[in-house]
Amino acid sequence: LLINRINPSPIFARQGTLEVALSAGRAWVQTLNVEDGFTRFVLSTPQATVESLNSSFDVTSVADQPLAVRVFKNRVDLKTAETHSLATHQKALVQNKKVILGVLPDADRVQEWVQNNLKKDREHLVLVREREFASLQQSAGVLPGNMLYPLKLAKERLELAMAFGDQRLNQTQIDIANKRLNEAMVLLEKGEPEKAREALQAYNNITRQIAESAKTNQALRGEVSQKILAQNQKVLVAALPASSPIRVVQDALD
Repeated sequence: LLINRINPSPIFARQGTLEVALSAGRAWVQTLNVEDGFTRFVLSTPQATVESLNSSFDVTSVADQPLAVRVFKNRVDLKTAETHSLATHQKALVQNKKVILGVLPDADRVQEWVQNNLKKDREHLVLVREREFASLQQSAGVLPGNMLYPLKLAKERLELAMAFGDQRLNQTQIDIANKRLNEAMVLLEKGEPEKAREALQAYNNITRQIAESAKTNQALRGEVSQKILAQNQKVLVAALPASSPIRVVQDALD
């Protein structure tokens, strides 16, 4: 694999565009990223390019043979002379002289190399979740229900009162909004959905204020778009299993 390009996202830490080339050989790929209009993973071969978003797939490139792309999780976008997409629930193969695109067959899923890669995928997700959750816990600080939480809110009100000038006020509001979002994520992980919803409502209230300010201040718009979300939430949302109650968080982010 040859790295062609790395372009970090201006919004989310540890996110960005990564382009790699595979001239010959085999690669198992797992991508974990978010649809922020910037982040993407591209694997190029002599026959085609494969773009992936939150998916796992297998690529085999051999000289004078069709490129084989087999999807294990979610979907990939394949670009040749024609563009194709394939998700795991689709069974039909798309074939031409250069490419074979299909779902990883059940017979292959039990093979040792597949199971080893799936094990590594699971370990990677656990590591990402643990790292991001530890970061969120630290940034969230005192949570609702703690006897010190009213002091935290009083300190924030003081910071807002002392924030002179539009730019400083805007940054203070963004910091407070991100604290409410961090609190909500931690509370969901701790199994306290009602308190999490209250934190998300507070997040929504302050982000509406920020959005209203940005309407009348052109200079703030670009800054707000990059700072309105703390750098770790979307990564954690992407890493959480589908069974987690994160729909309310995604609604708040939207």
